[in-house]
Amino acid sequence: MATLCVTTQRVTAPRATLKHGKSRRVPSSVTPTRDTSGRRLLVRASAEGSDPVKEAVGASVPAPEDVSPDEFARFYALLQCADVAEVEKKCLEMIQAGELTEGVLKAGFAVLEQATARGDEKVIPTLTGLCQYLLEMYQRLAAPPALVLVDQFVQLLDDEEKVLAAMRAALLAEDAEIDLAKFLEAVAEFLVAIETQDAEFERDYAQMGDNLTPEQLEQVGQMRTMRAGAKAQMLEVQRHAESLR
Repeated sequence: MATLCVTTQRVTAPRATLKHGKSRRVPSSVTPTRDTSGRRLLVRASAEGSDPVKEAVGASVPAPEDVSPDEFARFYALLQCADVAEVEKKCLEMIQAGELTEGVLKAGFAVLEQATARGDEKVIPTLTGLCQYLLEMYQRLAAPPALVLVDQFVQLLDDEEKVLAAMRAALLAEDAEIDLAKFLEAVAEFLVAIETQDAEFERDYAQMGDNLTPEQLEQVGQMRTMRAGAKAQMLEVQRHAESLR
């Protein structure tokens, strides 16, 4: 299964690309800890139970040296979210507080890589979805100008007059940071990247074959719907911008 790198370029707006959700809950007793020898561990689960996510994060292994216990704690707090809306809300709160760091992403991908190495198919879809969403939200902080504008335009798509007015002000002004032609070039590149990500998404889940549970199949369906919505919004932005040529 493909493993994402924290330096992967983010290609779509968070509002338009909430690709992955999760509906499993991790007990609050799962917390970062250290063993008596002082070697830092990912986590240790102290509660009994058979929840596969709890079991995955309970597989204590050495953590990446540049990830703090607090950063692991933030990732595990997201694992406790009940649904997509709660994940999005907590991520936005972390961004506003300056707490969505590269270390949080590394914590998530470390857990995902360990689960993948163990072949833990019960938990891989949940961890993959959360990690990829966190990657997108993190990269929003360093989004290129064209992507910042896409985010703004997406929020106005329900009102054609408003979105066109915003595009004229942002793309046709003499002092525009990015002009219409360059914006359209960037949007075309974003769409190509979306297509590539979609293909990778389908390939990764196809590799799991019949190992997915009904709950995980429902999650995959939700992810497909979200990705389709993201692409549709990007195409709408492209269509409106093309009309200004």
